[in-house]
Amino acid sequence: GRHGVEALPRGHHGTILAVLSEEEGRTGMASTAALAVTARIARTARLRISDIDVSPWLAAHVLADNRGHFFRRRAVAEQGRHLSLRIEQINERGVVHQIKGVIPIVMTPLTNSGDIDHQSCKMLVNYLIDNGTSALFIFGSAGEGFLLDIDQRVEALQVVSEANNGRVPIIAGCAYMAPRMVFEFFRRVENEKIHGFHYIPEDLKIGEERLVFLLNSYADAAPFPIYLYHNIKRGRSLTINIVSQVKRHPNISGMKVGGYDRNEMKSFLELGDDDFQIIGSGGGQFLDWLELGATAVTASSSCCFPKLFNEIYSDYMSGNIEAAKKNQQKWIDFHGEIPNTAPDNGEYAAEEKYILKKIGILEHDYCHFPYRQLTAQEKLKTDKALAKYF
Repeated sequence: GRHGVEALPRGHHGTILAVLSEEEGRTGMASTAALAVTARIARTARLRISDIDVSPWLAAHVLADNRGHFFRRRAVAEQGRHLSLRIEQINERGVVHQIKGVIPIVMTPLTNSGDIDHQSCKMLVNYLIDNGTSALFIFGSAGEGFLLDIDQRVEALQVVSEANNGRVPIIAGCAYMAPRMVFEFFRRVENEKIHGFHYIPEDLKIGEERLVFLLNSYADAAPFPIYLYHNIKRGRSLTINIVSQVKRHPNISGMKVGGYDRNEMKSFLELGDDDFQIIGSGGGQFLDWLELGATAVTASSSCCFPKLFNEIYSDYMSGNIEAAKKNQQKWIDFHGEIPNTAPDNGEYAAEEKYILKKIGILEHDYCHFPYRQLTAQEKLKTDKALAKYF
């Protein structure tokens, strides 16, 4: 009743104005609820909050609300500054443009003691960007993200973000089994220069209704947009029904889809639109995704061979289909001749880290416990395949 709210239809920009008194703020519930309603209206209509007029005292207290929405705890320190400036900045960071091109699933360089290898991280980032990478997908499955604790992820993200220096988007894995750890990760990286988070449900038994609630809760709290991650070998399946519900959230910007079923791949691609991007996944299916209409594809193998996958992408997009097919087959043949530690490790991290060390990008090829590295015989086999194809 005392809060004036004006909202335009979805797809338009508009102003939401909430006028609250300091007395309301001291009561706690009224002020928080008013701002929460304002945020929900903005999310539903996909509007930009351009002005919220409150006193600095009230701003400091309401913004400390741990439910998040568009409001971040760091604004507590903004005493005396007009609140609309901070809200505008938060929103501008949330404006997401769809990514096109090759997105490597970035390896996480480690020292032989299992610590984050800063120098190798920096070299890897520069190597990928110098060879035409469109974005960096960090802490994915092949990047051993699920084996890293919060301290390791935060440390690695800070190193990667500093080396990247805003050149390409960074999408960082935020999934943990415990929701509290996800929220903690959000809090600790909210000031980093990244593009978004990717999230794969780790609870294999959670029901659809609760999963939709969980995904929306994470999206409410995340300081950057969330990309869903569908990989039935690694986490709980994200069904078409689930995705259809949560894609409407303005802080959920897309989805990475893993799998080998072309019909399923096509069904997920049909969910894509201007506000929700479907990103393909897989080195062996790279060209398949492009043929189905994907404009961006992730692949851990493109972390080793970014130039090759960029050639496949550019050749296909320019209509040089035969050249694209030739390079795709080259990678398939190469991949068939290198070792396969996936039955042990679950991923190809050992092979890909060894290749990156072999070509001088990583100093170590250490894999996180309990993964193993390549044996001497496996390394020799990899060397022969590299000499043959590259």
